[in-house]
Amino acid sequence: MEVTERLSRRGHAVHLVYRNDGAFLNQYQGFCASVSRIAYPGGARLEPFSAAAAAVMASVRARSLRSGISYLNALTDLPVAMIRSAPAVLHLREPPPRRYLRIWASLLRRVAGCIAVSQTVADSFVNRFPMLEGRVVVVHSGVDPDHYRPATEHERSAARSALGFESEEVVLLYAGRLSPDKGIPVLLRAVEQTQPARLRLVVAGGPDSFRPKLASHRYASWLRSVAPPGTAFVGARSDNVSLFHAADMVVLPSTWDEPFSRVVLEAMACGVPVLASRKGGTPEAYEGLEHYLFDDVPQLTRLIDQLLTMGDERRRDLGARMRGHVAERFPLERAVDRIEQVLATTASQH
Repeated sequence: MEVTERLSRRGHAVHLVYRNDGAFLNQYQGFCASVSRIAYPGGARLEPFSAAAAAVMASVRARSLRSGISYLNALTDLPVAMIRSAPAVLHLREPPPRRYLRIWASLLRRVAGCIAVSQTVADSFVNRFPMLEGRVVVVHSGVDPDHYRPATEHERSAARSALGFESEEVVLLYAGRLSPDKGIPVLLRAVEQTQPARLRLVVAGGPDSFRPKLASHRYASWLRSVAPPGTAFVGARSDNVSLFHAADMVVLPSTWDEPFSRVVLEAMACGVPVLASRKGGTPEAYEGLEHYLFDDVPQLTRLIDQLLTMGDERRRDLGARMRGHVAERFPLERAVDRIEQVLATTASQH
């Protein structure tokens, strides 16, 4: 949403065609020139047949638009590239599909170009779909450092009070889906081995909406049953800023190949030290900060111990260093500049 909102501010007319209402619909309605909802038949996340049917409906809804380009945010939007006459650019935010490869390949041939959130994602798509060689531009995600900023003492105290934490506690935060591929058990085992009396583990997130409902809720319940005593499960949040303001450190323990984690950038921008697993595109956010990546439970345990023994002042210094790193390398406006350039160049060439 942040990218399209910035593009709208720059004078581009954004016409949104979407599937689910989601938490940000009101914001989209505030800046989009038009907003249209379609319903996908079926529920498969990467099901090309359902996507094709939905794309027909999307194109019927959008046929009156005179848009210069179709900006596609998911693989399931690809049939739009086949039906609409405007050139299409696909933003690659997830790993490539493993099924229906011939169908996806035929659809990918129709796009004018792709934007990938990391070099890791770009390479994985090119390896699976060689016809994309030379057609993928890497634009790392960016964050707004004015929105994601360090807490004042008052904000920190208020954020902790709202969660029921004491000021003396050292708060270690996980923020993300409660899903097996997020590696939360890795974090739980590390905390069990490092837990001093004043360490409070906070897990913020809800059941994985991409998995069957019963299985995802069972997994979330299992996590609660095996978590160390005192672990706080605070549910999903639409904006994690207040959580980052309450935290002393953040851990991303993913066991899958994260495309490029926004949580890492957001927490760093808030001045909070972030430890992350060396998976997928995440290391691309840690150039010069590789010491704070880990491969297994023992390494994570040692890193948590290091942050605990630093004390408050040195942790704040490290958080300030990480914020400077994000502000310099991953500002939102730079990402929008590059995406705007790709879209404008593609539109002018077709």
